[in-house]
Amino acid sequence: MKKFRLIIIGLMFSATISAQMNFPSPADNPFWTELHGMLWACSTAGDYGTCDGYYCQCTTPIYYKTDTIINGTNYNRLYSRGVCNAIHAGGQPPEGCPFTFNYNNPESLYAIVRQDTLDKMVYIYEDNQESILYDFKNIIVGSYYPITYNNSNMQDSLYVVSEDSILLNNVYHKKWELGFKENGNIFNQGFVSIIEGIGSTFGIKSLLTIPFENSDQLICFSNNNNVIYPDSTFNCDKTLSINTTPVSNDINIFPNPVVDYLTINTNLSSNNKSTISIMTTTGQEIIKKEVSENEIKLNLSSLAKGFYILQIKNENIIISKKIIKQ
Repeated sequence: MKKFRLIIIGLMFSATISAQMNFPSPADNPFWTELHGMLWACSTAGDYGTCDGYYCQCTTPIYYKTDTIINGTNYNRLYSRGVCNAIHAGGQPPEGCPFTFNYNNPESLYAIVRQDTLDKMVYIYEDNQESILYDFKNIIVGSYYPITYNNSNMQDSLYVVSEDSILLNNVYHKKWELGFKENGNIFNQGFVSIIEGIGSTFGIKSLLTIPFENSDQLICFSNNNNVIYPDSTFNCDKTLSINTTPVSNDINIFPNPVVDYLTINTNLSSNNKSTISIMTTTGQEIIKKEVSENEIKLNLSSLAKGFYILQIKNENIIISKKIIKQ
């Protein structure tokens, strides 16, 4: 009898572990970092009034923090904060407006969620109603993606193209690639994926649409301080923060995220050399270089994947930018 009880307990435990693979619970201490960009999403004060017309991109850490009970049901609160960069989308900005500026989004409530591990469902509570955020039970290859919070307006086109298993930190996760099916043809195959135990590669609650004036990307994910996605070598730094000095001087960096060469364009004074530094988010200086050109290319191919700070010093001006190494 005792052996039978142990078997039952073991089966229940393994079923729970398997079920929790669909989406992480607060007990897993999960941590997502997402990158979101949007045109016309922010503005700043200029010399002659409000400056707008910016493409705004924020690195957004997301984490569980507190619980709440709504209508007798227990939900988990996800919180976020952001480190953001804005660049004027129309070329040269109006007089008195900066070409770029940085700002921080303070900590705020990101989402209220709960999951039904047995039914493989994740729910989000918003605007006094509950919606399905993920329906892992009904993600079926060759069928339309189930109707959820982030694709409710695409029920007749978002399509599950393929299913595969990927090895992340020595654990296999199911991965479904999505595309669009119209008139019997499939377009944009794999433009976004849903990963078991993590969520969407666009971000937890981002709309599953083709990027247009927006850009959404899951940068990294960790469980209990172990980086799972994109791989265990990525620096998924929870302490990400940038203190910046607003300036009106032009500076542009691209591509960002960067794989190998980073190009830096500035209009800083060439009378004195500029000092360019690449630092970790904890302040460790990795690269330091003095330049006098207004266009500089840095080879970052040897850096590990993760977040870094680019700092430029010229006379009394100090400019800091966040960069992502992939």
